[in-house]
Amino acid sequence: RFRWEKFFPLDSQTCVNMKFLILLLLATTSACSAFMSVNFQDSGVVETGRLNYKGVKLRSFSIDGLEVLEPYIALQASEKAKVRKTPVGNGYYFSVPLIVDYKPNATLRDKPLGKMTIMSVSVKLRQSLVGGCRKNCSDLTVTNLRKRNQQSVLFRCRRRSVCQRIFNALHFRTTSSDFIRSAMEFTFFGVSNGRSLRLTKSWVPVVKTSSRPYSDELWFEGDKLLLFTIKAGCGASAYESYNDEHRYSIPTDGTLPEVYRSQLLDDLPSALATRSGNWEMVAEMRVGDDRVAQVVFDVSKNRDSIDKTSWFNRRNVKSSYPFWVGRSNFNFFSIAGNGKYKRRFFINNKYGGCAADEGFWTVSDVKDPCPWGNGGWNGRVPTLVYNKYPGKYQNRGAAYADRFFIYLRYSSVPAASGSLPEKSFKFEGNKILLFTIKSGIGKGAYSTFSTKQTYPIPADKSLPNVYRSDLLDNLADTVIESGKKFIVAEMRVKNKPVSQVFFDVSVRRRSLNLHSWFSASRVVSSSPYFVGSTGFNFFAPQGDARYSRRFFISNRYGGCNGDTAFWAVSDKKDPCPWSNRFWTGKAPVLVYNTKQNSPTYRTGAKADRFLIYLV
Repeated sequence: RFRWEKFFPLDSQTCVNMKFLILLLLATTSACSAFMSVNFQDSGVVETGRLNYKGVKLRSFSIDGLEVLEPYIALQASEKAKVRKTPVGNGYYFSVPLIVDYKPNATLRDKPLGKMTIMSVSVKLRQSLVGGCRKNCSDLTVTNLRKRNQQSVLFRCRRRSVCQRIFNALHFRTTSSDFIRSAMEFTFFGVSNGRSLRLTKSWVPVVKTSSRPYSDELWFEGDKLLLFTIKAGCGASAYESYNDEHRYSIPTDGTLPEVYRSQLLDDLPSALATRSGNWEMVAEMRVGDDRVAQVVFDVSKNRDSIDKTSWFNRRNVKSSYPFWVGRSNFNFFSIAGNGKYKRRFFINNKYGGCAADEGFWTVSDVKDPCPWGNGGWNGRVPTLVYNKYPGKYQNRGAAYADRFFIYLRYSSVPAASGSLPEKSFKFEGNKILLFTIKSGIGKGAYSTFSTKQTYPIPADKSLPNVYRSDLLDNLADTVIESGKKFIVAEMRVKNKPVSQVFFDVSVRRRSLNLHSWFSASRVVSSSPYFVGSTGFNFFAPQGDARYSRRFFISNRYGGCNGDTAFWAVSDKKDPCPWSNRFWTGKAPVLVYNTKQNSPTYRTGAKADRFLIYLV
């Protein structure tokens, strides 16, 4: 996310010699720069530590013996700013001031650190922003603007809608905010102790112009007010540490302690009343610096009645990651969780024996009796368990984080699930329906899936006999703008999932199209057993066209009685009994296998609905 470079000053004679050499080699005139750039990403630059300043960890570096602390850099989002029309009327623009500040009297291990005084800045957009502004990125330019010694980032667009989308991402918290911010690359030119340096960053925090409350509390990453954190395996009970009104000191070196609890938890109504607008309370698990699971709670309503346990409520859920957790169908959703097994901060859908337990996450304060819960056990509490996919933990979903957070952040607008058009068909919480068809309705599943046509969305959001979304026709843009990570193909019986495959669409997103998402290389999970990523004779939506076996996942042919497949959507009467025994005279027939490595004839079963959706 950053890169340091050093510049060597050149004397005037060297410049003359270099000019002459360039003329000889290029047969052209060229002005000689006063500096020559040397990239120090791989040589001469060593990170020596981090210091906390204004809630951000500033890195210190040793550059050939020169100890330097990077400056505090942030975008300043003004609540009075807005998108404006250019004076000549040929487009739109807005600007965002850039804050550059320096930690005073900075020392590391009692050694003073030099500061890099910023002289100028440049900013550019990387190509990855294409997903943030859809197909209109050619409308957008980003430059630096200096006015009265104030550096700003100037955004100019031909269309108001493009500027407004970027403006909202920078000023308010939406799901595309982080994506758009990280697509900007800043280069800062400065000096330290007479030496010229260049610092390149692809991430800067955004701060509000209004004053920040609780300046003596632990803020981190710019806009997050830390209420509680605990590290996996630190030996302390998460539940007891959260409830114990113990005063913790705030580290001065920018590091996060193994356990920390803010006294603000003991008077949340007062804490939430310090500022008008919408507060969000976030519970989050991380691995290193990467967020792996998160639930965002809306605590802007009924503030007077919120306490340190009641905020953690299914009715307050605003968004979640890596999948939509929903607001119903839980056997546990509380901080106390399951006291018998000490599964705390427990969000769980149902128990069915260890192999069939389904849920979102738990913070375990003892060694869990189930394999999905004790897989991350290292001999000390707590264990932080989260599910990577909806459904059963033991269906390759259970994974383990190394830190749990609870923090407050301020949101000027409600969080969005993505910037997809309103025509998207959302069902069962935050799932986005792309395609569905019922068995035996007299339509071919593959031809319906492949043909562009408009289907109305039922007013009651019930699942129709057949539906195809226009979002399939621009699948790459759909996935990028939705912020979703998975496409799920699923068979159901009486609306209960009986077989499903999760496809990871968070990578190689630009290559996604109507067919390419349905690939063995993208499979991350499946049920009723793991289908794997190799060993198929068919794995494609078009399947085996000879027999009209569509969305066909087949391991091998061995004559009708020996055919072994995961499932098939048959668009005509199949020649083999494992499919045609379910034929009712109308297509399609939905067949799935209930047992791995077993011939479909023996262990196949019939479904009544096939779905494809984003989650």
